[in-house]
Amino acid sequence: MKKMIALILVLTLCLFSSVSHAEEPEELQAGDWKYTENDDGTVTLSGWDGAETTLVIPGEIEGRPVTGIGDEAFFCRYDLESVVIPESVARIGARAFFCCEKLAALTLPDSVREIGELAFASCKSLPGVRLPAALTEIEKETFSNCENLAELSLPERLTRIGDRAFRGCRRLTEAALPRSLTSLGERVFANCGSLARITVDAENEAFLSVGGVLYDRTGETLLCCPGGLAQGHFTVPAGVRTIGHGAFSDCRALTGVTMPEGLTEIDDWAFYDCLGLTAVTLPDTVVRVGIWSFSDCENLAELRLSSSLAEIGYGAFFRCLALTDVTLPDSVTELGGRALNGCSALTSIVIPPSVTEIGDYTFLACRSLTSAVIPDTVTAIGPNAFKGCDDLTLTVGSGSFAERYAKVKGIPFTHPAA
Repeated sequence: MKKMIALILVLTLCLFSSVSHAEEPEELQAGDWKYTENDDGTVTLSGWDGAETTLVIPGEIEGRPVTGIGDEAFFCRYDLESVVIPESVARIGARAFFCCEKLAALTLPDSVREIGELAFASCKSLPGVRLPAALTEIEKETFSNCENLAELSLPERLTRIGDRAFRGCRRLTEAALPRSLTSLGERVFANCGSLARITVDAENEAFLSVGGVLYDRTGETLLCCPGGLAQGHFTVPAGVRTIGHGAFSDCRALTGVTMPEGLTEIDDWAFYDCLGLTAVTLPDTVVRVGIWSFSDCENLAELRLSSSLAEIGYGAFFRCLALTDVTLPDSVTELGGRALNGCSALTSIVIPPSVTEIGDYTFLACRSLTSAVIPDTVTAIGPNAFKGCDDLTLTVGSGSFAERYAKVKGIPFTHPAA
């Protein structure tokens, strides 16, 4: 039996080895061009040994049409300044031109139907791009960190834009979403500090724009407030129920926000890295604050939480360095790990009896924290929940889990006054 099992394992390994080998086509070379052959007799470029700064990709190699530019074909070619892609090309692979920092001129033919993720990310000199008419999807981070990208033309057939597709395009001033668009990823226009408005075709059935701010079609979810518009104080309109994923992410000139009654959720990353934000009051209808939602709001000094708040997500107030006081309402049932990690000015905290668990790293490096009251209802505390809180004294019930935790961790504790 053992010999039979060993034989099966050997045959299985051989099979996988042959399959893996079959999935890696042989790389060929003609002059400076490296390429692989496709099943239909066409070729895909896989690399280039040339040194020119202007690159004109040929339509044929060895008499065979060039239909693809492979993954990482021109990865980090810092010397490239201009690229012309021929009409024969239908696919541009992932990271194909990633970090071509001097690339300032790009010609994309309408024959291109697919562009892989990160294909032109960190092309920091690229001033503008007209995307091919046949393109229906933009993958995640395709043009992220193209710092000089100021002009953007989206094709009429576009149906989906992936996560962070244009994040960090700091000179982009306007984005016009076409009628066909039905899906928009997370933080697509985050850290676009010059983006003053997002417009939407009037016949689009998924999204709408009001005053340059992007909402879902119902107007109940605020999806993206452009960084160039979120300057100073912003008032979220009545009727909005959700502030969407990353809606104000990286809006560093935002100093204050007014939220309407009826708002129920602040989604993940919603106000991440809003460095200018100094005060936040959540209406009493809010029940959830998502993960990393106010992370790195370093100047957030005043915070009033909702009386209905049930969930504080992982890292929700991570590194809110100016916070000195936070009152957790009795409605809170979930206090996520790292929720107040790095809030180095926080001096005291009272955990309400509705909480049964304190996540790991929740108060990590809260160096000014001297007092934490933990109720008997808490039956689980992460091993590093209070790590780096060197001057902390816990107030715990006699015989409680929190008392046992304090003894094991060597944290000074006291019992509440009778």
